[in-house]
Amino acid sequence: MIFEPLVSPLFSTTSLSILTFLLSLAGMIFFFKTKKVSKHYRNIFSLLLFFAGMMSMGSALFGWFYGERIGQVKVEENQFETAYGAIPFSSIKNILLKKESLSNSLMTPSVTTDYHNRLIIISNSNQFYFFSEENYPIKKMISPMRKAWQTATKKGAPD
Repeated sequence: MIFEPLVSPLFSTTSLSILTFLLSLAGMIFFFKTKKVSKHYRNIFSLLLFFAGMMSMGSALFGWFYGERIGQVKVEENQFETAYGAIPFSSIKNILLKKESLSNSLMTPSVTTDYHNRLIIISNSNQFYFFSEENYPIKKMISPMRKAWQTATKKGAPD
């Protein structure tokens, strides 16, 4: 089975950041070319637009790097494959579905604001693979993974 990411992070954050960068660049060019605004205001607005452009370009780059790490997950009979490579089910120690609570840092830490499920796969070499509910359909992923993992461990499949 092949599980695709729910939403491409490249489209949402990176597209908005590139658009903001282009608008900042256009605004900087406008303020450098126009004579209608006094020199002092032109410099200040150009500087502010430069900083906005640099922050949006940094956000676009980091969003792109983040999006490169999220790819499809293929669940096969003896292994599952991610963007990081293939992992045989015989080398997996445990597959967990964990519900994590998120709290708002501005509120009291004891007040939880949201819950997210995480699919956690632990290998025999204590390597962890995390899949978030925000990026993958983990409730659909967990049953084929557990079935394939249980059959691989019963068979004693080679690595």
